[in-house]
Amino acid sequence: MTVPATQRPIILIAGNIASGKTTLARVLAAEFGVPHAAESWADNPFFEGYYQDPQRWALHTHLHFLVTSASAYRVLVRSGAGGVQDRGPQEMNAIFGRELVAQGRLEAPAGELCHQLVGMLLADLPSPDLLILLECSVDTLLARAKTRGRSGETLDHEYVSGLAASYRRFADDWVESPIVRVDTGLRDVRKPAVFGSLVSEVRRALQHQS
Repeated sequence: MTVPATQRPIILIAGNIASGKTTLARVLAAEFGVPHAAESWADNPFFEGYYQDPQRWALHTHLHFLVTSASAYRVLVRSGAGGVQDRGPQEMNAIFGRELVAQGRLEAPAGELCHQLVGMLLADLPSPDLLILLECSVDTLLARAKTRGRSGETLDHEYVSGLAASYRRFADDWVESPIVRVDTGLRDVRKPAVFGSLVSEVRRALQHQS
């Protein structure tokens, strides 16, 4: 069912690597009749280089994701058409900026500059109407990542576990909108009954927000 134009929401889909963000974002955007803003990993010219030499390419890769994500969020907000975005700029900064600094792949001053940049890019934009956080066990995430075929992507248990801890903190600190948490290891949103239940949950959260 398409939502009336005056009620079309901005929904962010957040979650660890291979948690199912893009899959859910696509079907949820279709359900609400709003645009889908996908994560721009495929056109990131530094993506493969980052996994080959993280120390050299971390800042380049992170900045590309931050700027393209913030630009996509701005387009959704300014269009008035609503939208569903997987991995918004708030998540990019809070999760990956922090993790890159923690792992020594990004120097702390560079991380702080990225944080300030995101603040500037979002300064005149409203908060989203809803955040949906997808959660899943680390072993399941790693198994899924192996099958999705992203060129150059190499992951290990320690890295994905660190991201999972950052996502828990991110959810605990989130105050910009209601939040719906979904364990995609237990709930397969590709199944009609599960997706229907989630849509009802999303609508209730959006009604509470309004």
